[in-house]
This record gives sequence, structure tokens and C-alpha cells, in this order.
Amino acid sequence: MYFTSHDLMNKQTGELDKYYRLMRNFRDVNNKVRHSTVLSIGFLPKEVTREDLSEIAELINNRYLHKPTLFKPNNERVKYWLEEIWQKIIDGQKLDIELFNPHNQHIVVNSLYHEDVREAGAEWLAFNVWKSLKLEETLGGCGLTEEQIKLTATQIISRAVHPASELATTKIIKDNSAICELTGYPIDKVNKDALYRNAIRLYKCKDELERKLSSRTNELFNHQESIILFDLTNTYFELRPDKVGLELFQCWKT
Repeated sequence: MYFTSHDLMNKQTGELDKYYRLMRNFRDVNNKVRHSTVLSIGFLPKEVTREDLSEIAELINNRYLHKPTLFKPNNERVKYWLEEIWQKIIDGQKLDIELFNPHNQHIVVNSLYHEDVREAGAEWLAFNVWKSLKLEETLGGCGLTEEQIKLTATQIISRAVHPASELATTKIIKDNSAICELTGYPIDKVNKDALYRNAIRLYKCKDELERKLSSRTNELFNHQESIILFDLTNTYFELRPDKVGLELFQCWKT
């Protein structure tokens, strides 16, 4: 809140004088800033200075917002007019005093809105796994540039979080995911053709990537590779021709 004034004829003195109003700003339903009059103060004594009014307005705002005031006013004029104006606000019910009460806060859900909200939880987790696997050196050794490596991270993590086609992955990255903010790849360069080309590029270094992944996972989980052979030559299934078996057979047949 703040004070405004304009020149008006003071009937008591017969001279032009400053007529004061206490104003406030607010946003309407269209999110535009509007101004409204909280209280018409009227004419004030000449000794009330512009600095006094600024201090009074700040103290009124603090009271309305239930903010503690670090330094109490020493000026007697400020003290007097602060209480005088505040009492007029209370008596005239010019403001909803409980609106900003910290013990009585309410959120109007329908008044909330958001812009450009993106998911980052699963992407952040997958990105940390990507960094743990240390694939940048391997990809660099395959001839990929720094930007192509960032695209690869973006593509692989997106497909891991949201398994989909290249076209669907592009839409997810542009509309929902925060993966580009994590990898640093420009989001405006993401499109299905770039993802297709990069997939072909990665296939050429498939063998090297597989060796690197096998070696790195062994290091991370501290285990050695083992080959286990299962003999399934004597494994078979039987179906008893009882009632349950016949029902299962009919279901399978249909």
C-alpha cells in the first residue's frame, strides 16, 4: 500500500491543499495489475512530511501482512497517524485483516496456475546412472563429438524413462521432460530425424559399448562374469485329462 495525493480546495482554509488517499495494487482475473483506494485520508497537517507518509505506509503494510517491525517508530507524528489510519481501516472494514494471518492461511486451488512444468525425477536418477557408467570416453573414442554425446545421453535416458518411438520421444522431450536441462543438449535441436541418425551412429560402435558396459558394471558391482549352462533336454509339461485339464484345453483351443 502507498499514499497518493492531488490538489483540492480545502474548505476550512479556503486554499488548495493536498488531499491524500491510501492505495493498493492487485491483480485481476486476467492477471493485470490494478489500483484501488483503500481509504480516503483527506487533508493532513502541513508538518506531516513525505518521509512520514512513506514510513506510515510501510508500517501499515507490515501490520496487514503480519510482518514484525524491526525498529519501532520514534516520530510521534508517525505513531499518531499510523494508529489513526489503521483504526479507520478496521472500523470501515476496508481490508480483510485475517487474509494474511499466518495462523489462518488458505489456498484457493482454482487460482493456481503453472507454466512449462517438466518432469525431472526419473531423468535425474537415470542421468546419475549414465555418469556412473562413464560412457563419454567410449563414445568419444568412437568418433562422436561433444554435442553428439550429449544427444546420446538425452536419447538413451529418455527412452529408458519413457520407452517409445523416436517421434513420441521427441514430443516427450519437448513437452514434458527436463532431460535437456540435465544433459545440456539444446532442446530446439531435438527432432525424430536427429534421433534416427544418432541411433545409426551408435549401432556402429555397438561392440565397443557392450564391452565397456560389461567391464564397468563388473567394477561397480564387484563381481566376475560366470557362464551358467542349463540342461533342459529332459524338461517337459504334462496335462491331466481331468475336468480342470479339459477346461484349460478348451480355453487354449479357442
